[in-house]
Amino acid sequence: MAGSNDVVDPASSDGFEEGGAMMSGPTKTMGVITFAALVLTTTYTVALGSSGWLWFGWVVLGVATIGMAAADAGEPHPRPVRPHRPGPRP
Repeated sequence: MAGSNDVVDPASSDGFEEGGAMMSGPTKTMGVITFAALVLTTTYTVALGSSGWLWFGWVVLGVATIGMAAADAGEPHPRPVRPHRPGPRP
């Protein structure tokens, strides 16, 4: 189990984290933005009343996020390939 201070070599990674499939950076960012939009939309609704367009926009964002996550999970992440370095020949 890798701790927060452990260094992980990306070349030795098998494409999976401990909890399941690995998500790319943009997919994680989209998930965070979607969650933040949910919090903001809920706060707006509680404070000022419901807005149908605001919730519609959040649903569209949520569907786009689910689509990104599904597309990200559908393709395996390629393992990084180290370039061949010719060394001294015996």
